[in-house]
Amino acid sequence: MTICERFGRNVRAVRLAAGLSQEGLADLCGSGRTYISGIERGAENPTLSKSDDVASALGVTICELLLENIQPVAERVRAERRAVARARRNR
Repeated sequence: MTICERFGRNVRAVRLAAGLSQEGLADLCGSGRTYISGIERGAENPTLSKSDDVASALGVTICELLLENIQPVAERVRAERRAVARARRNR
């Protein structure tokens, strides 16, 4: 697996854990949906600046998006999303 493929796989895992569509992520990081799709497929080679934009939009670091095992990060993002949803319901 190339570094672009790993980055893309991890972007997808965290995006799904965050409950975001490709379009939603694209809006948050100032990109197009097709560009996000290309990143997730490993077809795009994003610059460090764009990688940082994507990571920031997902609430993680670039380093986390390069990990071999993204599951703990995805679980943390999923738990944070649930906590926010609970807080909104309890207002």
